[in-house]
Formats: sequence, C-alpha cells, structure tokens
Amino acid sequence: MSEQPEKKYVKEWSFSFDKLNEQIGEFVKSVGVSAEEAIRQGQFSAPLAGAESARVRLDLSVGETMIAPLVGSDNLIEADLTYVGEIHFIAESAPDAPGVRVVSLSQAAGASDWFRSFFGWIGSRKTLKWDIRLSPDVPMNLDIRAGVGESKLNLGSLNVTALHLAGGTGELDVTLPATDGYAATISGGVGEMRFTIPDGAGIDLTLRVGTGKSDLFFGENVNITADISGSIGECTLHIPEGAAARIEAKLGIGGARVPARFARLGGSDSGIGGHGVWQTVNYDAAERKINVKFTGGIGELKVK
Repeated sequence: MSEQPEKKYVKEWSFSFDKLNEQIGEFVKSVGVSAEEAIRQGQFSAPLAGAESARVRLDLSVGETMIAPLVGSDNLIEADLTYVGEIHFIAESAPDAPGVRVVSLSQAAGASDWFRSFFGWIGSRKTLKWDIRLSPDVPMNLDIRAGVGESKLNLGSLNVTALHLAGGTGELDVTLPATDGYAATISGGVGEMRFTIPDGAGIDLTLRVGTGKSDLFFGENVNITADISGSIGECTLHIPEGAAARIEAKLGIGGARVPARFARLGGSDSGIGGHGVWQTVNYDAAERKINVKFTGGIGELKVK
C-alpha cells in the first residue's frame, strides 16, 4: 500500500491516577482504608564486591518508576523507594557461578495488605516512587517486571548481555541498552509504550505489543532483527532517513502506511489479513540493517 494522506487520530487512552482516584474514591471509603495507610520510605543498596557479572531481577510495584545508570559509585545497585507494604531485597553471590552477583528487588506484601495500601494511596493522592540505579561497570542479565504506573527506564549506558521486560499497566518509556549483540524480549502490558534503540546498538528483539499505542525509535547505524507482534493499538516505526531497512508485515485488522523511500516487493492490500514486504534500495549491500517482521492484531502499522 502506498503512503496515504496523514489521518488525524484522537488519543483514546491515557493513564491518570487522578482520574482513577475520582472513579474509585467512594469505593476506597467503603472498605475503610486510611488515607495515610502504609506509606514508607527506604534505601537499599549492594556493593559490586568484585563481581565479574550480575543477574538482576526487579519486580516493580505501584507508582512512578525510574531506572538509570549509577554514576561515581562502587555499588551494583542503589534504590530509593517510597512504597507500601514490605520490600524483599536480596544481594548475594551466585552459588553455581563464582564471580556472579545475584540481586532481587520486589514488593513483598500479601495480597490483602497490598490491596488496602494501594487504595489508601489512591485515596490520599500520594505518589509512590521507585528510583533505581544500576552499575554500568559489569555485564548484566536484566529481568524487569513492570507494575502499575508510569515507568521510565534509561538502560542505554548499561552493559546488558540479555534483557527481559514484562509490561504492566501504565505508560512505559524505555531506552534500550546501546551494547552490540544481545537479545531482548519485551512483553507489552496496558498503556502507551515508547522504545528507543540508541545509535550503534545491535539487538535481537522480540516484542509482543500489548494494549495501547506503541512507538519504536531506531537510532543511526543500528543492526536490529525485530520480531513484533501487535495486539490492540497503533504501532509506529520511526526509521532514520538513509537507514537500510526491510519490513515484512502480516496484518490483522488494520492497514500499513509505508513511505515512498521503501520499495514494495509484494503483498496484498486486503483490509483484513493483508500482507506486504517493503525494502530500501540500499538494504542488500548494507552491513548494518533494520529487519522487522510484524504480525498485526487490531490497529495500523505506520512507518516514518
């Protein structure tokens, strides 16, 4: 399908704790939750302790989350949390692998306590925040499970050897690691998602988009193989001018909008179950390429 005039889309979904508060305020009162219930603060850290590599798992909770690289520190992790319930924090040497540090950070409250604390926080309009910093100085296998809220994950400077990210509910903004030659598996949740692939990165990416609008921004001189599956919502690929790129798309309910700099090699324009292959003229000769395989759900694929 050739590029069509730009359509105007109305933002149909956004995550707002204020709106959520208004909707469930009466329910909060009905369960008798105090507005000041179980809001805590704490700092958690662990030294590198001679680690040659690390396995890090972060199970995020409710509120705003920031993950970024540590600067000027001998620690492997530093976390400054405002939270509800209890926190489980473990940092130890891997029993099966000398030189490997294992870190786990998670919400540890029971279901009923977490439920009461969550609605207590909503009723009080307080903001829970997880500010987590990780060392860029050791190779890291990173596993992140998002929670409820807004998450901004700046992983660009981390030395990541493998990444697993599971989306939660809320807005997710991720800058992927800029290292070359690692695998990333991402499962989307519910909400708007933005992924930035830094200049020079080399990634074998598997992305399962959830429910909501998703944007992927590809940097200059990247080498990417991306297997993307859509669910419900528009997916937009932002590809630099001059990049060597190939897109193979099997569409569900929704079309594809591809700019004229991509030559169409084949496919069908069917509104349901259409498919197509598009490629830039410099793709075959390029050493570093963007190769996208897209399987659609409900929503349009756009390339810019």
